[in-house]
Amino acid sequence: WNVGNAAPDNPTGVHHPGAEIKKFSFTDDYVSSSWDGNYWEFQFDPGRVIPGSSGSPLFDQNQHTVGIASYIYTDYCYEYNCYCDQQYDAGYGRVDQAWDWGSNSASRLSDWLDPMNSGVTILDGIDINGFLQAELDYSISGDLDVSLADNESSQVMFNLSNIGEPESILDYSITSSPFSVSGDSPDDFGYQWSDTEINPDLSPVWIDISGMGTLYSFPHNDQAGQAVDIGFHFPFYGQEYNQCIINANGWIGFGADNDSWENGEIPNNTAPNPAILGFWDDLNPVNDACNASCSGNVYTYTDGEKFVVWFNDVAHWASSDYTESFYNFQMVLYADGRFDVNYNTITSNYSPTIGTQNEGGLDGHQVYFAGNATSGEWLAGDKSLQFSASPTWLGINQQGNSSAQGNIVAGENETVNILYSNDGLAEGDYSAYISLITNTDEPIAFPVNLTATGIPGMLGDINQDETLNVLDVVICVNIILGDYIPDSNEAWAADLNEDGETNVLDIVSLINMILYGV
Repeated sequence: WNVGNAAPDNPTGVHHPGAEIKKFSFTDDYVSSSWDGNYWEFQFDPGRVIPGSSGSPLFDQNQHTVGIASYIYTDYCYEYNCYCDQQYDAGYGRVDQAWDWGSNSASRLSDWLDPMNSGVTILDGIDINGFLQAELDYSISGDLDVSLADNESSQVMFNLSNIGEPESILDYSITSSPFSVSGDSPDDFGYQWSDTEINPDLSPVWIDISGMGTLYSFPHNDQAGQAVDIGFHFPFYGQEYNQCIINANGWIGFGADNDSWENGEIPNNTAPNPAILGFWDDLNPVNDACNASCSGNVYTYTDGEKFVVWFNDVAHWASSDYTESFYNFQMVLYADGRFDVNYNTITSNYSPTIGTQNEGGLDGHQVYFAGNATSGEWLAGDKSLQFSASPTWLGINQQGNSSAQGNIVAGENETVNILYSNDGLAEGDYSAYISLITNTDEPIAFPVNLTATGIPGMLGDINQDETLNVLDVVICVNIILGDYIPDSNEAWAADLNEDGETNVLDIVSLINMILYGV
């Protein structure tokens, strides 16, 4: 309900006229107050109110009850020519007028709807699903830790069931993630973030480049300096960059500069993009146009595996809200595409935008935004924020998908397929998580691991017994004749000349290897 006195826009009536089945009535006509101010009067477009509707609710555009069906103009008017010029055919008692009407508690809505006199004037409804308790049951078909050679794939099935109360609904989201606890769902590219406050598996990191970093120069406190070499090809939203710019206002960019000192919410095409916004705010580091309040230097460092940009006790532009405000933080880019923002010390007030967005400002993450000076809300010293893309070797229902969502009615179940793929991965171990979030339980993070073993065996050893002999020749002939369908490893071993097909030339090569070792 809503106790406000504004006339509703496009109201809807829900009623049982004549005690019949439920009816809905709509109008987009003008709604006005009656002559005494106690009723909303109007004419429904489709759906007339007839006797038997009394006491039914009138809902405003926000689905709040604002009126109670009280009177109608019947055919009596037409017979006796009364009120025939009246545009209204229904009058609904106004909730705001009935709220404190009279001294009798039986007639005041406030005594029934707000008996504790809380002062609440708007109350939203509650989805009935909130009263029907769903319950998750799940099973996993397969091993979450797999070992795959090149071009091999594997699949594990998550079987999800709702064993809760009848008619309850289990909402679920299942996501492949680099983190056991993520701060948000993947963006359209697959980037996710986590930090050391929400994720117990992460620890604050600080990379000390004191005495090793190179001083970066700014022409102005709202501008970037010259482009600087990263030291490797850094993948970012599907592009690779070997240089970046650093803006004095606390961000790294991979395109044109942006001199906006007033930070805003992202994603947004007017904000710096493509960019990593470690602390986009009106900062005032030492620069070529330095004023009396500029303070703090910025340094860069690269070792070919990581690139560090360090804002060393940089000041905020001086004003009454930012007295003695200094920020010591760093942005770190890694050759594998990960990037971190580490906060060492945050002194006094701040109001930054923190996050990342792609070229054009259409995709990204806003981790934090403050439009006005604040302190102690999100930022703190000794805190790390990490970004990473969803693992490409792990798919949900199909390769390339990083998440799936759905709902399950009580008594039913669904299967979600977790796909592993070694598509040319370097040999080694790869780790990630499958995150299962529902409307019934705490999120569950399942560790998953892939061991990439590289090329399987050796060329010619089709039966993988580590020996080249006549058995391999027989299998190769059967493959050519179509009498044997090889798996991916066997097909690779049979294609000795690596021309993408198995034919007589491969048999000749195999025989030469068996007879002559060449």
